[in-house]
Amino acid sequence: MDIKKDKKHYIFFLKVLKAFYLEPNIFFKCCAENKDYETTMYSWINQLCIEERSVDYSVQKIYRARHLLYFMGVETIIMPKKKNDSESNRTPPYIINSLVKPIIINLAS
Repeated sequence: MDIKKDKKHYIFFLKVLKAFYLEPNIFFKCCAENKDYETTMYSWINQLCIEERSVDYSVQKIYRARHLLYFMGVETIIMPKKKNDSESNRTPPYIINSLVKPIIINLAS
């Protein structure tokens, strides 16, 4: 594990959570409990961080994805796969989420 990479990842999460007015301690606790909303948000934020997207771009895409998923009933959110924030139709898409609830942490028995 790389400490600098982990710190960058954590700071990215904090900035995105702040944009959605979510308290990090409560958010990560809910992720540990596999609550639907938080695990979905975690999945989206994590994928965007791995793709090295900017915080502003990520917040915009998550707002749009939440709207499509929760209000429009769209089952799959697709975004272009690339490391920069420009949007063109030339890059192959990747799936950011489906309605299958992601399992983030296995709860201890």
